[in-house]
Amino acid sequence: MKKIYFLFVVIPVLMFSCSLIEDANTIDFSTSVTVEVPISVLEPIAANVKSVASYSFSETAVLSLSSEPDLVDYLNKIKSIEIEDLDITFYGLASEQEIESITLSVTGVGDIATISNVTSSNPVQSPVVDDSKLEQVAAKLKSNKSITLTLYGTTNSAPMSFSVEMVYDLYVEAEAL
Repeated sequence: MKKIYFLFVVIPVLMFSCSLIEDANTIDFSTSVTVEVPISVLEPIAANVKSVASYSFSETAVLSLSSEPDLVDYLNKIKSIEIEDLDITFYGLASEQEIESITLSVTGVGDIATISNVTSSNPVQSPVVDDSKLEQVAAKLKSNKSITLTLYGTTNSAPMSFSVEMVYDLYVEAEAL
């Protein structure tokens, strides 16, 4: 009888207690991480260009969790990261300037979003990103504590300069401090 009592009462209580202890040691919170990328579109050398309708650009930046105040204490305690949203804001576009196309790529994941026809009248964008791509980016953030971003595309004029601010809304689970 003692063996049956142990199997059906004591073991489940111990397993449930361990789960409660683990849950008590886990915190979850929402935060945002931001990276701003300055972009300069250079005018091509006239001798190399006969007729240019679009001007190309490409810039790379690193988004590091170690520079985020909400996350720095939890860097080695992160259990999971989920990207809930991505918003992109463009700064510095003059009224006649247009970003014809801009693609956001993450090293090791690939292209995650492309936005077209950005002007000074529509500087805030919320691109549609495939959930599986966001999961891959979140996994990279969790394992590497950073991601390398590349922004590339075309504009309607050159020279021109603008900046791109990307805000990733995160849901984080970590071990309590």
